[in-house]
Amino acid sequence: MKQLSGIILLGLVVLLGGCATTNIHNEHPLYAESAEEPHADVYFVRPFTQRSRGVADSPLKVELDEIPALSLAIGEYALLRLKPTTTDIIVRNLTFMTAQVNPVEVWRARRYKFEAGKTYYVVMKQEHEEFRGIYFIPELVDPRSAAEVAQRLRPAGALAKDHRIAGS
Repeated sequence: MKQLSGIILLGLVVLLGGCATTNIHNEHPLYAESAEEPHADVYFVRPFTQRSRGVADSPLKVELDEIPALSLAIGEYALLRLKPTTTDIIVRNLTFMTAQVNPVEVWRARRYKFEAGKTYYVVMKQEHEEFRGIYFIPELVDPRSAAEVAQRLRPAGALAKDHRIAGS
């Protein structure tokens, strides 16, 4: 009976994990309040992985200066309009590490400067560190690379749906 309930629980986790979608937080001090306000268009892109990575496939938590901005599901991208700024993009995810029974939260961060009137593409690059789990690094890429990555991805949120990455 225990084995059957374990299988059912695992099945539910896999089923619900596949339904995860991007969630954009409505408010953040770095969000431009309107399209008329000076802002940078910043796309946050999460490519598909070649194979399942278990808990690492869960939505990534993306923070700007340690304040939650969005959770980004696998195979989706979101567009945020940010005030001109220099900010730390922090990406948090769950992963398994050697000799750990339960998954742990890990993070990586990069600092980027965003200027008004420009468009930026931040791809969540997966790093697999054999014994230290899987990390995602926010990597700034050029428009051509972003278009290649975004070909099969879903836009998340009204802003991304109205302003798709060229080629996606």
